[in-house]
Amino acid sequence: NFEEYIAGTYLQYAYTDHFIMSLSYTFTFNQQRVRRNQSGAFFRFGIETAGNALRLLTGKQDPTDGFRKIWDIRYAQYVKTEAELRYQAVDMLGNNAVFRLFGGIGVPYGNSVMLPFEKSYFVGGANSIRAWPVRGLGPGQQKPDPSLRYHNQTSDIRLEANAEYRFKIISVFEGAAFADAGNIWALNRSYNAQDAVISGKFYKQVALGAGLGLRLNFDYFIFRVDAAYKLRDPQADGDKWVVRQRFDAGEIAWNFAIGYPF
Repeated sequence: NFEEYIAGTYLQYAYTDHFIMSLSYTFTFNQQRVRRNQSGAFFRFGIETAGNALRLLTGKQDPTDGFRKIWDIRYAQYVKTEAELRYQAVDMLGNNAVFRLFGGIGVPYGNSVMLPFEKSYFVGGANSIRAWPVRGLGPGQQKPDPSLRYHNQTSDIRLEANAEYRFKIISVFEGAAFADAGNIWALNRSYNAQDAVISGKFYKQVALGAGLGLRLNFDYFIFRVDAAYKLRDPQADGDKWVVRQRFDAGEIAWNFAIGYPF
């Protein structure tokens, strides 16, 4: 039943056997130090390509589906690049204001019409936009299928910004106030929805959430609980600023995790 449901959709490729052989390069600049509470920046840039070497080794296309294969398995061909910037500012009380920017894009070509599922971008969850569940937001204004019991929203482009103020309470207890913004978008209409494709008005499809957190900091181990609420939901009908509507405690998203989100 599942194979019939995803037939003709972008998920059909995501759940098809594929082979990945890639080459990647990562540059990291880090001023932050473990166990030292000081201001500093972190920057990471990465680029990855896949399938180009296999393209030289494989011969003709498979007449059944038109794609090239190795060991009778279709291989992925894409280029993917992303950048992440973090900055931590420490005040006189020893509390931290932490900011994060992330941008990434993956472009399938040649032997691929979609990025492999495990290489696609998603948002939501304890380390991303915490007011939404993992893979529960996007692409663009596209809504998850209500008939599915799980979320599976992935795409080619991810833009995200996070801000968090971390403060001490007492003993091992710490608090946090945070805000998360961003979304994912598609490069083409392979995702079967025009409102999923990025356009010049992509900023109108940015989601925004905020919340409070409680952390138990045992120095070598941090247990984290974050409660987040949607402020602006691009998937909402009518007014996207859902915070203007009646507050519903049932809409609070609870996130339990180990370690800081970024």
